[in-house]
Amino acid sequence: MSCFLFSFCSLFFLFPSRDAHLRKCAELEEKRAAAQRLVGVAGNETKLAAAHGEVARAQTVVNQAKAELDEVSTRVLEEVERFKREKLADFKDVLLDYVQLQIDYNNRVRSCVLCALCVVGVSASRVHVDADCGMFFVVWLLRAA
Repeated sequence: MSCFLFSFCSLFFLFPSRDAHLRKCAELEEKRAAAQRLVGVAGNETKLAAAHGEVARAQTVVNQAKAELDEVSTRVLEEVERFKREKLADFKDVLLDYVQLQIDYNNRVRSCVLCALCVVGVSASRVHVDADCGMFFVVWLLRAA
């Protein structure tokens, strides 16, 4: 269960990274729009250069946020895949344990039935144990004596 919680909690690291990336992209677009408004306006060359500098810094921040998002996404996907592998292995173990318990139980039932038949006087030659489908059935062979 702790593996499940760890994998589930790792998803929460993805959301802030994604939100930060989206926020940084929106800021970049705003700065690009502001710089675009300054293009072609006489006397705003210094403001335009400053706006282009802000756009370049915002692009760097967006690239860093994207790299962080990619790293977190990769970690989360690895955790999810690990969780799937472990749960599959656990399921196989549980299934194998169940099958082994069924085999043990059927062997005990078989031996009890054979003992009970011996007690009531039925010889072992008149009893046939069939193992169809993994289940044991006691079949009386009715032969004419």
